[in-house]
Amino acid sequence: MNEPTTLWAQIYEHKYLKEKNILHQNYKCPTTTSWVWKNIVREAHNVRENSLWKVGNGNNIKIWEDKWCKEGITQVKNYKDLSPVTWLSKLMDCNDQDRIWDMQKLETYFEDHCIPNIITIEIKSGQEDQLTWTLDRKGCFTTKSLYNKLIRVRRTEDAQAQRMWKEIWSMNVMPRIKTFIWKCVLSILPLNERIGQIIHSINKLCPNCGKQEETLTHLFMYCDFTLAVYDRLGLHMLYLENTDLDFHRWFLNCLYSPSHDISYEGNNAEVIPCGEFGKLGVIGFSIRKL
Repeated sequence: MNEPTTLWAQIYEHKYLKEKNILHQNYKCPTTTSWVWKNIVREAHNVRENSLWKVGNGNNIKIWEDKWCKEGITQVKNYKDLSPVTWLSKLMDCNDQDRIWDMQKLETYFEDHCIPNIITIEIKSGQEDQLTWTLDRKGCFTTKSLYNKLIRVRRTEDAQAQRMWKEIWSMNVMPRIKTFIWKCVLSILPLNERIGQIIHSINKLCPNCGKQEETLTHLFMYCDFTLAVYDRLGLHMLYLENTDLDFHRWFLNCLYSPSHDISYEGNNAEVIPCGEFGKLGVIGFSIRKL
């Protein structure tokens, strides 16, 4: 990130990346790679979550894969029917010497609540896009800053875990719903992707939409069928706007939601009533059983 021209960085890039970006959410580690690279990929999400692109000419930032808007972005529901856009520069008006955001394109591709956050991002037209580290004042990656952040998160997680189990087992729902949620939290729910690792003849795809492998993150957060159920029931969940969340962070956001802005961290979190979260558990259980 800071020294891409070093020998070791060039070796790994040539051997494993091949014009791919490890910080993109859709990057998958090949099964034949070394254990060193597998561990780097496993922890790459920590780097991705604490990195942010500073917008220059927009030629090096992929709209849907790179993190360039701190608050996150959401596609319009009919995005699949629109002409696809890849690079951030395509969302800019380049008629003048200084680039500005093209409001017509922003309104075409993004949900309304995203646009105010995007137009406040400064465009430095005469500069290249720059990937910065948000945990350092100078924007440079340091292992010390990441280590300190992980320690703070770990302490928060330990405290949240105790509260989480207490809330789960005290919910006023059927015991099998509690057991279902317990399996989800421990990642032992027998989903197709997990079963397919053992029985290779099993189709790993989601049985509801057939688009991606059936994982916890896909089933509860991104499956078209699940999202349609949420929408039908009026569950407009703000935490689905953050595409960097995996299932477990999403789960904690369900259980501990701040009053105004849903976030994974924070000391001022308040607990959603067990009845409301119990409903979410029932919905998830029902979707899985369809």
